[in-house]
Amino acid sequence: MNIQSEIEFFSDLGLVDKARFITRLICEIAEEAKIGNGDGSDALRYKFANEMSQRLARFAYQLLGEDPQRPQDDVVIRMLLGARADKNTQRIMHNAYRRGTVLEDEFRLATIGRLAACARPEKQESPTPAGNVGM
Repeated sequence: MNIQSEIEFFSDLGLVDKARFITRLICEIAEEAKIGNGDGSDALRYKFANEMSQRLARFAYQLLGEDPQRPQDDVVIRMLLGARADKNTQRIMHNAYRRGTVLEDEFRLATIGRLAACARPEKQESPTPAGNVGM
């Protein structure tokens, strides 16, 4: 995963879109943490997922409040996707992020489709000429 392109992707989003993406990511981290690998590290995995969720929830709160003290976009993305000594936590973050971006893309496409449908003019039937009634 190219971190610089992910920073650019995230930076291009509006505040509400960033908050929605982060919220989706919190859900995906929780889902990913449920997937165990049978090595007995469940407690560590859940603790990591909980800590990341708390950090991201705080960041979403700061985004929606337009807090100037919030972390910069590149700092957040590097926190999410940077290399980790624990490869299990790195796997959790990369898988959750990947699913989050797919779901964000699907949301955007559905939104564009709904907007396009709203913008289409409805077909209007042409009135029947008065002289051709009943023929």
